[in-house]
Amino acid sequence: MTLAAEEADKSRADAAKDLARARHWLADIRQVRFRMLIDLMDCTEPHQMKQVAGLNRYEKAARARQRRGLKRLRAALGYEGWEERPED
Repeated sequence: MTLAAEEADKSRADAAKDLARARHWLADIRQVRFRMLIDLMDCTEPHQMKQVAGLNRYEKAARARQRRGLKRLRAALGYEGWEERPED
């Protein structure tokens, strides 16, 4: 295996790991939000609603990290010409 091929494999692996971490982070955030919403149904306090709303900031960062990871993985696999789907 050539040095270039080894670097390409490392690049793919790193990109895949970044994407997996971002997806795991998103899953964790969603799980926390779900638990907070369940608690909110039992006892509605203004500070609890603010905490649930504050999770949006972390979810937005995780989605951005996921998009970057996906772009890196596509580039590492040679799919640079793919167009992104417009966000809804």
